[in-house]
Amino acid sequence: MITAAAAIRGRLASRPVTRSIDTLTGLSDVTESSRTLLPSGTARAKFSRARGGPIPRDLTARAAMHDLSPELVYLASDLAQLDPDLDADTREALLFLVLAVMLAQAEGSTRVHALGLGGREHLATVFSTLAGPKVDHTLLIERIVRLLEDGGASAVIGREVEDYKPLVLLGEHVYVQRLLFLERRIADHFARHVGVLRAVDVDAAVKDVLDGSVLSDEQRHAVKRAATQPLTIISGGPGTGKTSIVVSLLRVLLASGTASDRIAIAAPTGKATNRLRESIERDLADAPAPVTLHRLLGYMPRRDAFRHHENNPIVSEVVIVDESSMIDLALMERLLRALIPGTRLVLLGDADQLPSVEAGAVLADFIAARPDHAVRLTKSYRMNEEDPAGAAILRFANGVQAGRVEDDVADGVRIIDAKSPAARNRFLERWFERRVRGDDRLAHRLRRPYPFIGGAFRDDDLEDLEAVLAHYTRTKLLCVTRSDTYATGSNATNDTLHRMYAVERGLVEGIGLTVGEPILMLENDYERGLFNGDQGVVLAVGVEGDVVRPTAVFRSASGLEAFPLAQLEHRIERSYAMTVHKAQGSELDHVGLVLPEVDVPLLTRQIVYTAVTRARRSVTIAGHPELLRRAIERPMNRSSGLSERLH
Repeated sequence: MITAAAAIRGRLASRPVTRSIDTLTGLSDVTESSRTLLPSGTARAKFSRARGGPIPRDLTARAAMHDLSPELVYLASDLAQLDPDLDADTREALLFLVLAVMLAQAEGSTRVHALGLGGREHLATVFSTLAGPKVDHTLLIERIVRLLEDGGASAVIGREVEDYKPLVLLGEHVYVQRLLFLERRIADHFARHVGVLRAVDVDAAVKDVLDGSVLSDEQRHAVKRAATQPLTIISGGPGTGKTSIVVSLLRVLLASGTASDRIAIAAPTGKATNRLRESIERDLADAPAPVTLHRLLGYMPRRDAFRHHENNPIVSEVVIVDESSMIDLALMERLLRALIPGTRLVLLGDADQLPSVEAGAVLADFIAARPDHAVRLTKSYRMNEEDPAGAAILRFANGVQAGRVEDDVADGVRIIDAKSPAARNRFLERWFERRVRGDDRLAHRLRRPYPFIGGAFRDDDLEDLEAVLAHYTRTKLLCVTRSDTYATGSNATNDTLHRMYAVERGLVEGIGLTVGEPILMLENDYERGLFNGDQGVVLAVGVEGDVVRPTAVFRSASGLEAFPLAQLEHRIERSYAMTVHKAQGSELDHVGLVLPEVDVPLLTRQIVYTAVTRARRSVTIAGHPELLRRAIERPMNRSSGLSERLH
């Protein structure tokens, strides 16, 4: 990795910046490792001398509007300095081209449309805010076009993946080299996988299981296909019965003689895995236990590598993966390369909700390219259409999905005009009063001490502990961004609600995590069995009879567990609010969506749809109504070449 990348370790607004930098500068070949950007010591020395080139004074501020951190702006400048033979104007053009690619990648695309009429129009839209009014946008685009048509900067832009340069010009699009490489690998793996059909006899088991089930016709079709085909994609919104399909499919597989240890079940996050495990265990005692996708692939954190790949494949006959819309390009490539061709692969997810945080919209691309492998579920069982609130949420979500704002919102959906900071604060105060504070009994449960002896809480305390966790996990404020740049980001919103809680408790503002506050895991901790997105609470716990201290309490696969806060330092944060991305896969009673105070690229139809469909009983959207209208009318269009390659 280049020198600059090693020093840049922060976060984009709602996604890790480390991964973004690695994706941009980690060049791929057919081996496990990534190539360095500059292989020779001479080139590295030239790079070091070139660093620190001029950056337009207000560029970092404009980039922040697009959730690009100052570190990424400096990295873009570093890349633009790699070819010393460029004149100043061409180098500036290269800088803005690199920034356009970074912006596209931050928004989940693998490429930027840069040539032709469509490319010019796209760059004009990007530079209208990124380049600022002092830059001649037309001239800047002409220089970028000339740079690309003349062959590009030799150290930065290649014409083939095998050139091993950060960017690749292919047709009218500029790709991130590594992402283009992954697209091609996925297409190759996909073609090999679906081309192998192993004969399996499950007809009798299908008949026995489905004849006594209450599944709908579309669910039955999904089970039958998944039991026999090498690839089945099952896409449906929240509550459309995807878990019921998994349970019925497992019954069919087990009844037809497939051994439990030859069936693998996984999900991208620990939260989704635990929820799937609870649903399966409730109905099937002898089913295989779901694991995270990283664990299925044998991820080794210390080596940052996977145990399973084409030379050491997963031996399962059937692999079932839930929440597949959250799988990014790199992880899907890892999954496909680790499967024996002909393994029955079942991908479940919602192609209409937010795609993965990282680049790619793989599930949607699969469905677009090969609809013959997909089953669409249409009926929702979560939002009860006979209940006025559930019907209102479902009607509003369907409107969002169709790109229209429902004028007649009632019962379960409220839209609050909160354009000004004062209006937003009033909304947060009401939210705290109604959804966070709780009653006197909850206050007692939050503040009382809990003994933790022999690795377990007392049976007499479990009711109180479950009530506390349920209080914080059935209602949540969702934000579009995490960024500290905006007062409406999850960081700032958590700070505001923390201050309200501190006033409520008579505490000094600014202190660390406080007893009674909700918390969220920010990354996987395999040693403790905690995963990114897991929700817990800080409580007063006496471990093994020791002094009662603020302690993190989470629900893990083995039950309720207590962890000293020091052990989870930098891995947890307050979670009165979280980003919509973090909430994917959650099922909540009450959802509050806080719109940003200004229009940002992340505010899209999929963001609103995903937030709304987390709720069962009520949705409250607070912000500028015009921004809500724009978001619903603006679909997230991730640009990639994967669908074309899959054809």
